[in-house]
Amino acid sequence: MANHNKTLPVMLTFDLEGEFSTRIAASMGEKGIDDPESGRFGPTEGYQKILKLLAKYHIKASFQVVGQAAEAYPEALKEIHAAGHEIAIHGYTHRSYQGMSNEALEQEVILAIQAVENVIGEKPCGHRSPYWQVNDNVFPILEAQGIVWNSDAHTTAEEMGTLAPFKRNGTQVWEIPSSICADDWGNLLINKLTPEQLLKLWQLQAQKVFEQGRHLVMVFHPHVIGRPHHIGILEQFIQYLQSCGYCRFMTPKAFVKTL
Repeated sequence: MANHNKTLPVMLTFDLEGEFSTRIAASMGEKGIDDPESGRFGPTEGYQKILKLLAKYHIKASFQVVGQAAEAYPEALKEIHAAGHEIAIHGYTHRSYQGMSNEALEQEVILAIQAVENVIGEKPCGHRSPYWQVNDNVFPILEAQGIVWNSDAHTTAEEMGTLAPFKRNGTQVWEIPSSICADDWGNLLINKLTPEQLLKLWQLQAQKVFEQGRHLVMVFHPHVIGRPHHIGILEQFIQYLQSCGYCRFMTPKAFVKTL
């Protein structure tokens, strides 16, 4: 495995879910979801603010897209792809994989891949499970469909830092772990951190993974971080990372090629 001790590989990842995730979350009574349709903001307005910010700082990122969102908002997907960002999949319906049969899992993966490919003309090679809720039976399915990376494993807020990359369940699919600390949704909507508290948490997480000689995967949602009152946190964090002098921004697709 490549030695990243002198630099910190940084992957900014954005889960583009549309209203398909917020509807399901609201139906399950999840905290922080006051409006089931609030997810629409992501693929209509939020993503545009994010693209402008990424272009300003010359950063390429990854957008994990729910299949139904790809079908509902093809122009957003085309714009993201045209800007040179990686497009990965995030399930087709954004329903949890846990408890799903192998047949249902296969349908979620294949339909998501087809939805993305139909819009951008390119087959995605990355994946994140809805809600980070893993079903181990999905990895052979992902491998069979040409998926080379996954990003679900995560450390807790108490642990901070992150795990080293590893191959999933006897497959060739690389797991690129993240951390609860590196998320926007849970920290802003559920834990109710202030922007100042969240920025400090993200900075501590970046310092921790650099000390570990590992990598940093940030998990954002355009309908959360793309809001006018939140986008400034992302810009401040990017400025902080660039000021460190040791951060190297890349997509997960590029990162796995270094492993």
